[in-house]
Amino acid sequence: MKYKTHLDELKQNLKFLELTESKTLGKIQIEKGFTIPISRESVKDIEAGQFQFNFFHIVQNMLFCVALCEELPLNEYYRPFLKEVFEKTADEYLQALLDLRFFEDNLYKAGILLGYSHYAKHHDAYLMAAYEFLDLFQQNDDLEYAEIARNQLLKAFKLQKEAYTAYLLSYVCHAKKDYDLAIEYAERALELDPKEELDSAIRGDLKELNLLLDIEKTRGLMQEGDYVQALHYLMDNMDEESWEKKYMLGEIYLALEMPQEALDNLKKALELNPTEPDIYESLGVASYYVGDVTSSITFLEHGLKIDPRHIEILKNLATLYSRTARSDIGIKLLEKAKVFYPEDEEIDVIIDRIKERQDG
Repeated sequence: MKYKTHLDELKQNLKFLELTESKTLGKIQIEKGFTIPISRESVKDIEAGQFQFNFFHIVQNMLFCVALCEELPLNEYYRPFLKEVFEKTADEYLQALLDLRFFEDNLYKAGILLGYSHYAKHHDAYLMAAYEFLDLFQQNDDLEYAEIARNQLLKAFKLQKEAYTAYLLSYVCHAKKDYDLAIEYAERALELDPKEELDSAIRGDLKELNLLLDIEKTRGLMQEGDYVQALHYLMDNMDEESWEKKYMLGEIYLALEMPQEALDNLKKALELNPTEPDIYESLGVASYYVGDVTSSITFLEHGLKIDPRHIEILKNLATLYSRTARSDIGIKLLEKAKVFYPEDEEIDVIIDRIKERQDG
């Protein structure tokens, strides 16, 4: 479930009630007429038609509103009240406020902790909220959660330079594909880790991050049409154990109309990773351009076994079948592709081309 949808559902669970009499919470006096946000957890008991409220939950609801329901008009009303709560409430009350064991919804719990961090403004509060939003990101793969976690981690790191916080910042930047910054935080984590407890994990991440950064920069050059510069960049940063870089070299050589060089690098990529269908697709193209149609079909057929929905393999294989007296099989493959990709207009173009060749 996406963040905004989830948040809207949680908002619907809140009701707003005006107090008919004054209430006290520790040293805090809540005047008659004050509007409070209630949820099921907020109602403690009902006696003679009168609601008995759990004010800890009400304050938690206010924290959630202030943190995540930013457009709520009542928020301006709640902020000074919450400020007074955190100035006057004893530590045991604060602990009760943060007792979140009975909250089944993780976004609600995360919102309360985020609201708490706005007022507590200390390292641990920022980290607690960050952990919850990182969990939400991992569960939902929604980058909005990762961005909230990143902001909390930055505040925590500003107050206290810790290796683990830097490591988590590297993780979040990695998830957001900001590889330069992810590398910077990973290296910072290494510097700050006196016992080297994170050393192995960080060095493993750094290796992956440097690879991803090289691939991203190479792809950027390829998208700009600068294949020569992309080739030089990859050659200067080549890792013999990286199938990704060997594969990209093959793609660059294909774009530079150097199919034999492409074939050589793609075969090395295949040795390192025999389960990647994109390699088989490119090997099929390179083999065709060096005049080896039999190998081209073999590579494409193998790639299709790994990924039966690979659109480029389906198109290329169907085209080759049509040139080797197997047009009917090629058309069937393309009709299968249309089921997977109904909006791909090129499929119909290839089918018409094959049928024209049959009629001719």
